Amino acid sequence: FDSPFIIDHLDGLPGRALLPAGGDARWRAQQWHALAQGLCDATVARLMETRREAQKQDPALIARHERRIAAAMDFAEARVSGGEALDGAGFGVPDIAMGVALEYVGFRYAHDWRPGRPRLAGWLERAAQRRCLKDTRFPTG
Repeated sequence: FDSPFIIDHLDGLPGRALLPAGGDARWRAQQWHALAQGLCDATVARLMETRREAQKQDPALIARHERRIAAAMDFAEARVSGGEALDGAGFGVPDIAMGVALEYVGFRYAHDWRPGRPRLAGWLERAAQRRCLKDTRFPTG
């Protein structure tokens, strides 16, 4: 099952809620989560196309996925709060989802996206120091 389904299930269990109960705060949290999911989906799609035999790869399709990745990052850059949490609320599901998505982009589609998105890059640098992201970082080299 995909991440939104799992989060929705866990959020409905008794105990500490993972998402805001309702209203604009819940929609913002779900928007960030969906953005992260789309970023991962585009990155996986790009990766799968680049793993095909060279003569069977579709450069236009790869470029389309790269535009989707860039658009998701640009959307995030325009909306990141500049604080600890993406949306200015407490650190939570949206931050974990985007942190994982951005780290996955770095792992599977390494390119220098940070200079054009300084607010998002700064947020990720701070978020990546949190234990929930630090302890689950993708392997390097």
